[in-house]
Amino acid sequence: MDNRDIRYRAFTAKFCEHMATGNPNEWPTFDRLAEWFVNSPRGQSFKNARYSKMKKGLSDKEEYFHDLIRMLVTRGMARNAPHYYEATVRFLQSRGLSQQQMDDMEAVMNVLCTPPTPIPVVSSGIIDYLQLGFRGLQQIFEFETADRCAQLMPVKRVPEAIAWMFIDYGRQLALPRQVTTKEAIELTEQMMHLTLEDYQARAVRWRAQNPWTIVGFRGDDKMLGMSLALPVSAEARAEVLDGNQMTYDCTHSQIRQHSRFLIHEGFAIRPVEMHGDPSSALIQPYFAVLAQAAALSDFRKLRADTPLTILSTPGTPINRDRLDGFGYKPTGKHMRLTNIEFVQLVIKRHISDGFGAFFLDFLSRQIRDMPPYP
Repeated sequence: MDNRDIRYRAFTAKFCEHMATGNPNEWPTFDRLAEWFVNSPRGQSFKNARYSKMKKGLSDKEEYFHDLIRMLVTRGMARNAPHYYEATVRFLQSRGLSQQQMDDMEAVMNVLCTPPTPIPVVSSGIIDYLQLGFRGLQQIFEFETADRCAQLMPVKRVPEAIAWMFIDYGRQLALPRQVTTKEAIELTEQMMHLTLEDYQARAVRWRAQNPWTIVGFRGDDKMLGMSLALPVSAEARAEVLDGNQMTYDCTHSQIRQHSRFLIHEGFAIRPVEMHGDPSSALIQPYFAVLAQAAALSDFRKLRADTPLTILSTPGTPINRDRLDGFGYKPTGKHMRLTNIEFVQLVIKRHISDGFGAFFLDFLSRQIRDMPPYP
């Protein structure tokens, strides 16, 4: 194999933490794992030192993770499933993967591992760009761009996109129980105290007022998911935060074309039954959500003393992990009619606020020159 074809991965910190629980922990014993590797199609040996590093979240060649994960998701013929199989399945289900999707090794690896990279990653899945030299800048700024990842949702497809959100959210609420499409929608309606049809009608009005409120994640030939965010007045944010109105009750007079106060309403990967391909939604959602925030806030024009503030709600363990990763902090206030706490992210347009601010500024300048969408 050409060295340029070798890819590296690492187990995510969350999966390592999950498997390290219990006494003994949930990982397979080394003897059992070594036997599995010898009998695998590759027929390769496997050293305990390598296994120990992988369990700690350090990177290695992708082929080792593929063979190890294949063992983790193989139930076998024994009457009782191996403990490591049950632990892995619990984790995958908590991240929204159905039993059917667990047959897709690429989808499973995308949940358990960091994205593949051309060079090793350091602890916590951070790419060691120093090993790339100046090529690292190319990896950051040319691997994907805003217009390749974000697409303004066409008006006629807004109801469909909101259905993706209701299904995705309802399935997360139901975990570890598996539910049908109809049941998932009903669970979301109960939590939100609003029907899917009512929410769709509101979303159509938001999209008509501000095209960037609903953004699709662009794949090669279809949309892979969606994000919904509202740019609101300071007064509207205060009303929502104080529990006087629901986020989805924001009216035409409360929504702005640009605002440093955003309410991130929802995020969803397009469901399989609606022609989605969750295994393909990798870096596009990351870029698209940030591009949406940059566009709605017109981030490049913010002053250092007027930071961007994004309000959101965790709602489910998966969404909490996503928001924690960006650095959202608790507000101590809760959404009206629910016990869901609001969290917020504050980003100043200043070099001292780190790469996040720099990247939003970069995206907002890209967006200025993006071609219009229908």
